[in-house]
Amino acid sequence: MVQHFPSKKLKGESSFKKVPLYNEFGDCIDYRTSGETAYRDRLNSLITLYRSMKDDRVIGFQIKGVTALLRRLGCNVLKIVTAGTKADNSIPLIAVLFCAIQESKEKAPLKKLQELAPLAHKIPLNQKIPYKSAA
Repeated sequence: MVQHFPSKKLKGESSFKKVPLYNEFGDCIDYRTSGETAYRDRLNSLITLYRSMKDDRVIGFQIKGVTALLRRLGCNVLKIVTAGTKADNSIPLIAVLFCAIQESKEKAPLKKLQELAPLAHKIPLNQKIPYKSAA
């Protein structure tokens, strides 16, 4: 089997952290629970799962259209902010994930939702998406 990614870790400390990362240009959030190599598996129009290359288990997800989802949840969002930037409000990541499951135009397959459930259950309630409110 051809390997497209390094199978051995580089020397030094791992820089992996279980935090949601916001991409301003894609208006999406990436959240992973492991730094291992993964492939993408579309759940619905708003959520893509990250699956382990080793054993296919769900190790993370990407949520698209985050600003619209936060507004749908009643947040008066001006801008989602990144780490180190002062925010005047925040919302739990799990709430954004559930909203993305509900708001997608197509239904997610039950089997994939069941595979996402253990990961969603482990997301700490203090994992929040910070944002600045519109005036």
